[in-house]
Amino acid sequence: MYNFKFTLDCKFSEATANSLYENGCDDALFYKDDVGVHLEFCRLGHYEIEAVKSAENNILNAGYKLINLEIYSNKLVCND
Repeated sequence: MYNFKFTLDCKFSEATANSLYENGCDDALFYKDDVGVHLEFCRLGHYEIEAVKSAENNILNAGYKLINLEIYSNKLVCND
């Protein structure tokens, strides 16, 4: 799993959250601050770029503009 955060250029609302969730961002934590709306992901992928690009495509397909990407770590190990 890979951990990263996208910052979007949009206003946060329930409709925004629902649209992103319905477009595949169901593995993201949503929050907002003075900079914008953030989606923090913990996403599966064979490679980091695969996980990041799939999240990016989900966001763009929902119709939102990206303004920043922050990658936290290479790969997380999750114990069940």
